[in-house]
Amino acid sequence: MIIFFRYFTFLLIIVSLESCLAFKDLEFKGISSHKIEEMSFKNGIKLNLGVKLENPNWFAIKAKGGEVHVKVNGINLGKFEMTKPVKIPKKSDGVLEIGIESKLKNILGGGLLSIVSMASKGGKLKLELEGYVHAGALGVSKKIKVSTTEYIGL
Repeated sequence: MIIFFRYFTFLLIIVSLESCLAFKDLEFKGISSHKIEEMSFKNGIKLNLGVKLENPNWFAIKAKGGEVHVKVNGINLGKFEMTKPVKIPKKSDGVLEIGIESKLKNILGGGLLSIVSMASKGGKLKLELEGYVHAGALGVSKKIKVSTTEYIGL
C-alpha cells in the first residue's frame, strides 16, 4: 500500500509540473528583412529572413527542423527547411535572423523563372508561408504552426 501511495504521489507531482512547463505560443509579428544568401543549381536557394517574434515565456525556446511551404504571388516555390537551430531568448520581443533553404528540384517545379521576371520589375511580392517548426524547451517539445502572408519589397 505504501508503494502504491508513493507512485501515485510521484505521478501527481509529474502531472502538475507538466502544466507549469508547457510553454505559451510565440507571437509572430511579421518579416522585417529578407536576403538571398545563395542561389545555385547545386545547392538550391538559401534565404535569410529577419523575423519579428515575441517570446512571452520565462525561459528560452530552441526552434529547429520542421518545414514551411512558400508561395510568392500565388506561385508555389516548394518546401523550405531551417538551415540551423535558432534560440529565442526568454521574455524577448525582437528580430531573429532565421535561415531557410530549399533544394533546386523543389523550386524549379514551382515556377522560379516567373518569380525572377516579377522581381526584375520591382514593386512588392506577396509572400505566403504555411507549415510548422519544431520548438522545444525544458524537455518539452511541440510543433508550432506557421501561417502568414506578408508583402515584401524588392
